[in-house]
Amino acid sequence: MGHSMRIGRKSGDRCHISGTRARHSSLVTRHCFSGFTLIELMMVIALILILATFAMPSYHIAVIHAREAVLRDDLLPCAS
Repeated sequence: MGHSMRIGRKSGDRCHISGTRARHSSLVTRHCFSGFTLIELMMVIALILILATFAMPSYHIAVIHAREAVLRDDLLPCAS
């Protein structure tokens, strides 16, 4: 097990190194961009909308059944 594991970003992961002299670390700045791309965000939103499309009819039916149960319980004392 002579291998050491490096934790962090790979060298090509959206990082940009700029500076006049690479030998002096104080003059070299490294800009790493982390976050989501627009297409990733759009795909997540589309997936949520698709799941909501399937969930809403079931939720609507459950609300109707709950209201019917409440009405039935409220009308039961009036029937006797």
